[in-house]
Amino acid sequence: MPEPGAGSAPWVRKPHNWERLFCVWACPPWYWTGPVGRGYPSTSDTAVEPSRNARLYIARSIPAHTPQAQPPVGKAQRDCFMNTPWPWLEQQRGVSRFGFVRRDGTGLLGAGIAEQVSGTSIGEVLEQVQARGGTWFVGGCFDPGAERAPWWSPFGTASAWRPHTLVSLPGQALPAASAPAPHRPPPEPPAHGPHPDRAAWERMVEAADDSIARGQIEKVVLARSISEPAATDALSWLAGPSGKRDMAFLFEPRPGLAFAGLTPELLFERMGAEVQSEALAGTNANTEEGRARLMASDKDAREHALVVEAVHASLQPLCDQLKKTPLKLAPAGKLVHRLVSFRGALRAGVGDAQLASALHPTPAVAGTPADAALSFLRTHEPFDRGWYAGPVGIVEPHRTTLAVALRCGLWGGDTRVAYAGAGLVAGSRAQAEWDETEAKSLAVRGR
Repeated sequence: MPEPGAGSAPWVRKPHNWERLFCVWACPPWYWTGPVGRGYPSTSDTAVEPSRNARLYIARSIPAHTPQAQPPVGKAQRDCFMNTPWPWLEQQRGVSRFGFVRRDGTGLLGAGIAEQVSGTSIGEVLEQVQARGGTWFVGGCFDPGAERAPWWSPFGTASAWRPHTLVSLPGQALPAASAPAPHRPPPEPPAHGPHPDRAAWERMVEAADDSIARGQIEKVVLARSISEPAATDALSWLAGPSGKRDMAFLFEPRPGLAFAGLTPELLFERMGAEVQSEALAGTNANTEEGRARLMASDKDAREHALVVEAVHASLQPLCDQLKKTPLKLAPAGKLVHRLVSFRGALRAGVGDAQLASALHPTPAVAGTPADAALSFLRTHEPFDRGWYAGPVGIVEPHRTTLAVALRCGLWGGDTRVAYAGAGLVAGSRAQAEWDETEAKSLAVRGR
């Protein structure tokens, strides 16, 4: 049998499992210029449409660090890559990088920017993406009406990116086209320190308690940002341990400024005309004692009930059938939350834009009533959340997954900004809510 590239006759066979992984790690030239299992000569940088036998494909279209070829890897090494996909993205230097991994291990990695769309809301961006078709990384800020901090400017109010090179997980790469976007230096992140500090936090909680007592709001979610020297970069942080419920994401629209997280909360997932969503709220330590306290807590039960009611009310008009699961506890690393899940059949004509606009922001990240809670936060919260608590995810031709950006941080230069929030209802205490934000921020700061 002729070697790949030796003569004009194509060498056709189904690739072995080790070759799929070997391609990503070692990237011999004939893998970069033609579909795996069909050894075309390395004569062009133009992407070639893969054949039905091609299960793995990488387009040679962006600068990439290519390590020297290694011998075939064993099962343990393959399993390590499938569980920790970030090393491939780490090799893509000096370009924009994106990643999203679902709970089931499926997802996408992307490098470079072939196309970008922006809008004033996540719904507007999703409409543009659906009109264009294809596969995109999408996201948006928590509050489009808030004043933007300069370090969030590369992300936009809401944006979508179609990468120049796209890798589908686990272990498959797909073709992409066009050249990467030009590099521009990212803006500097905020100065080190907590925002707000303890005294300002107590004043915020006091103002929230007053608004709740007056009946202006029923619940509001207050947040903190903690800016510190970065011990690791975003990709190294993502490569650490994660929980079974975590969805991992990375958005680095400009090299050197990355927003990343391991979130336990799904905004919605649509597969065809089926949709899933979640109501996640209430927090305690993921210990036997903590789980018992969470189930017995009247405050957490009321806080979660508001989220359940809001998600149900948002989905009901969009679905012909809508079912919800009984209450259960959802572990998320060292913490545990109350969870109710929803599953529905979408009505004709309902798409991603309508779902995102109806669901975001839920009372789990903003409060209720939503307009009053957002108005309170614009007045009293002393920093721009940016994309923290906003929708982030991926859009594919037949599947869209949007998570809520929690347990996350912004990395820039030698600085990392961790974000965390806590929901306040009648009876909330400033110290307890501060402690909750500290515990949540440790998911970023303590890894």
